[in-house]
Amino acid sequence: QYDSRFNSTGPQFYKILSSWYMVPIMELIRIYSKKATPEFLASRLDISAAKVKSAVDILSELKIVDGTKILTDFMVMPNAYTQKDINKFYNDILEKAEWSMKYGKKGEKNISTAILRMRKTDMEWAAKELREFRRKLAKRLEEGEGHDAVYALSTLFFRLDRDND
Repeated sequence: QYDSRFNSTGPQFYKILSSWYMVPIMELIRIYSKKATPEFLASRLDISAAKVKSAVDILSELKIVDGTKILTDFMVMPNAYTQKDINKFYNDILEKAEWSMKYGKKGEKNISTAILRMRKTDMEWAAKELREFRRKLAKRLEEGEGHDAVYALSTLFFRLDRDND
């Protein structure tokens, strides 16, 4: 399911991307419902309760949250990574990944890299395959009940060398 109210060009989308913790707040409210007070969410995300309250106000204004209920099932982050707001969001996520590499507990992270040779013309195909993999994995992990944590799945696929022309 895709909530068409949010797309890569609408101003609503940028409000959600304004801070890395907006989507995790949504997911924690989905998991904990009535227990998801600003203080509880702040402690889970290691941010201030004031930031949580501000985020919940924005999510309420956008009709994504109603009290302790999430009103949307699924949103898709855009692939357009040239805009300033989206870059900020991804940089914030990378900072969280770096923290996890340094301080995260064993079993709460999986970080791996493959360095490979390829044809530049295969980049579009590779990006499509990675997008399909992310969506399939996310759908499978979000099935059922009993969720008790929020994880970020980020894939980085970028060129390491450069042309000498």
